Amino acid sequence: AAAEGGHLKVVQRLLNIKADINTAITVNGRTTRTAVQAAAKGGYLEVVQRLFDAKANVNATTAVDKRIAL
Repeated sequence: AAAEGGHLKVVQRLLNIKADINTAITVNGRTTRTAVQAAAKGGYLEVVQRLFDAKANVNATTAVDKRIAL
């Protein structure tokens, strides 16, 4: 939700505590997107860049649609 909403400070806090940045987001019991996908879809380029700096997997896919962030 932090990446999806473009909340860079929250994303940074999560990174600081070693949150798994490649885990897909689940909404209403359905896996929808990774943090990078969510941030990119929302146009939050600073969040995307920060996730990449933290070594987010650009090729990570979700179980639902198998799409990557780019």
